[in-house]
Amino acid sequence: MKSASLQYAQRVGGYCDGAGSGEAAVEQLIGFGALYGESAELRNFLASPAVTKEAKHRVIEKLLARVGGSKIVRNFLFVIVDHQRTQRFCRK
Repeated sequence: MKSASLQYAQRVGGYCDGAGSGEAAVEQLIGFGALYGESAELRNFLASPAVTKEAKHRVIEKLLARVGGSKIVRNFLFVIVDHQRTQRFCRK
């Protein structure tokens, strides 16, 4: 059985490869993952059911702007957050 992280990575990687941006997406996800790993506050914020999806989206947009995130990666992270999968996908 594949881990959730591996399944997500394979899906977004396959989509990005088809769009010709697989390596860039990997770098962007690594950059976001580094920010996520360094900040307990960010992890708690994204995992909190008390925080609205819209607020989480705004924070993700700001962080992706710092690492040069694409719309593909942004939308992928929105799906992760919207389906409450941050703890499965973004492991510290």
